[in-house]
Amino acid sequence: MNDIDLQQADFAKQRRAGIVTIAIAMPIALLLWLVIAYLMLPLTGMDGIGERMLFTLKCFCLVALFCLVTGVEAVAHERLNSPAFDPLAGFETRRLRVNLCYLQNTLE
Repeated sequence: MNDIDLQQADFAKQRRAGIVTIAIAMPIALLLWLVIAYLMLPLTGMDGIGERMLFTLKCFCLVALFCLVTGVEAVAHERLNSPAFDPLAGFETRRLRVNLCYLQNTLE
């Protein structure tokens, strides 16, 4: 096998693992959404528009921070599981570069 065949086989393996993960996560996300939509009690103190807007702003900030944390975790996981542990060594995998771009774009 040459290098291109190895890369294609690796890509197919990664794609299959990603599809399985997404297939497992979809029913869980749907169940969570349905529980929140139908079983959550109304929040108290949300009578005025100001209180609702402040709550919305807090939810937005939480989502932005969650996206940042997932990027940091992805970069840390890639560094711990590859020779890229030392950032000054110059070793970068393709996945690490993608995660670093995601983290930089999320931070900006």
